[in-house]
Amino acid sequence: MQNICSNSLRLASQFSRVGMVARAQTNVWSRRTLVQSARSLQKEDQQGLQERHIPSAMDKKMLVYARMYPHVDEVPETVSYTKMKKARDQMRIRTNIGMILATLVGCGMMIYWGRRMRDSGESLQKWGAQWEQDMKEQGRKEREEAAAEAAQEADEKK
Repeated sequence: MQNICSNSLRLASQFSRVGMVARAQTNVWSRRTLVQSARSLQKEDQQGLQERHIPSAMDKKMLVYARMYPHVDEVPETVSYTKMKKARDQMRIRTNIGMILATLVGCGMMIYWGRRMRDSGESLQKWGAQWEQDMKEQGRKEREEAAAEAAQEADEKK
């Protein structure tokens, strides 16, 4: 009885070792295939077998500005999608940085003008009061003019 149990334990351990080896070999094989497929993709990219993009005039300027080509005339008729995507991403980043800088400059100018107006004694409350006073005066003048025209028309009718 002990002999049968020990044999079955030995067989089970051998099968588990075989399974581990088979799994390890499968993992190695799958890694190899991944590396090989990556290498083949790199070769296809180098050979130009991947999808291509026909750049417009704006795309050509982006490629030059992204420093992928020295001059617009030297941009080829077709460019890989990955290269075009990189150029667009760089332009997107540069545009965002430019907008951030413009916002900061605008904020600085508003702070400067606000402090200058504060020092000269101007304020929004004064502007509002002045506007209200101007509107009242303009309304009073319009009413006086309308009354004068009505009186003149009444005199003409008589």
